[in-house]
Amino acid sequence: MDITTILATDLEHVLGLEALDDSEREQFLDSIGEVVFEGATLRYLSDIDLEQQSVFSSWVQAHASDENMLARLCESYPLFETYLIEEIATFKHDALRVLGSK
Repeated sequence: MDITTILATDLEHVLGLEALDDSEREQFLDSIGEVVFEGATLRYLSDIDLEQQSVFSSWVQAHASDENMLARLCESYPLFETYLIEEIATFKHDALRVLGSK
């Protein structure tokens, strides 16, 4: 799963991505992706117990530099994947609602 690709889908024009060069576009989508990831992480952590939080946090830290970390994370923690998909959908809905009249 690549958050930046999913975020760009349907939002290219609304977010003004076509006006950005590749580097700016990548940086912008990475920033949004981080916010969406953090939102999903906070939701997930609030729904699990302290021991599970510790295991999850340790897993994320141990795999942070893995380029396939997100896919592996979603595979290892299916409930987190559900929250991530929901956060992406919410962001897209809100962006279209707020910026869709451009």
